[in-house]
Amino acid sequence: ELEFWKAIPTVWDESRALDGEIGEYIVQARRSGKEWFVGAMTNTEARTITLTTDFLKQGKKYIVKLYEDDDKLNTRTKVRTTHKKMKAGDKLTLKLKSSAALHFTLAE
Repeated sequence: ELEFWKAIPTVWDESRALDGEIGEYIVQARRSGKEWFVGAMTNTEARTITLTTDFLKQGKKYIVKLYEDDDKLNTRTKVRTTHKKMKAGDKLTLKLKSSAALHFTLAE
């Protein structure tokens, strides 16, 4: 998951709070250029949330890299990395143990 931290810019063009409840969980999206970075974090309660990707540019296809907790992995950090193709408006289900991170880039 270090590739996520290496890709994060220090300057943002736009920020959006996508979902959340005070003291419960938050989903925050930030855009730099044509890329979006999304962070989701829960309190001490594991939960499943549905993220609607209507913040993405209509008519464009994206590749999303997901970084999610997975206790079944035999690694030190227990973070699973997956890739999916998506477009604006698609829904994505996140199973939060504690947090998740997503990096959206335009599909070529």
